[in-house]
Amino acid sequence: MRSAGSAATAGPSERARSSPNQEFALRQLRVLVSTSYYWPEEAGSAPYLTGLAEHLSAVGHDVVVATGFAHYPDWRSGAQGKLAATETHNGVRIVRRWHYVPHTQSAAQRALYELSLVGFGATTLFRRWRPDVVVGTCPSLAGGMLAAAAARRYGAPYGIVFQDLMGRAALQSGVSGGARVAELVKSGEETFLKAQPVQGS
Repeated sequence: MRSAGSAATAGPSERARSSPNQEFALRQLRVLVSTSYYWPEEAGSAPYLTGLAEHLSAVGHDVVVATGFAHYPDWRSGAQGKLAATETHNGVRIVRRWHYVPHTQSAAQRALYELSLVGFGATTLFRRWRPDVVVGTCPSLAGGMLAAAAARRYGAPYGIVFQDLMGRAALQSGVSGGARVAELVKSGEETFLKAQPVQGS
């Protein structure tokens, strides 16, 4: 029996009632962000993904961004001859890989761009650091594909932030061969949607 002024403390049974989701939200997480566009780019989805990663870092999470070298919107590579680079900016570790940057826009050039993003980007997944959660982004399609691959490799949940639907954009773009790849890209995006993604506009 507690005395009249004694402090109440939670017993083992009360502490056990805290939900797993609450414990997951409170602890520090290792977050992997897979995106083709990131700081110092200032157009497209880069500012949003940069803001997301830096916010997560600011509130105490360990954030790694797997991305390429800056190249958008002028479509000129910022790699300066480097195949890989790692840096830290505003608390976020950024792992960069070289990729092909098309100087003209066509279905074939875009396909080569996406393939290089996936191929070279996949080398960022062989790190000893293991994420608790993975965030991908579309566009590009490679950002979503690499997020899904990382989630499978590490057994971690993942979500996709959709800045734009590339299948629809390819159909409306007017670039050579755009209509031929629109349906294929749309199919890939629908696959990501089945993973219960986070959607953005």
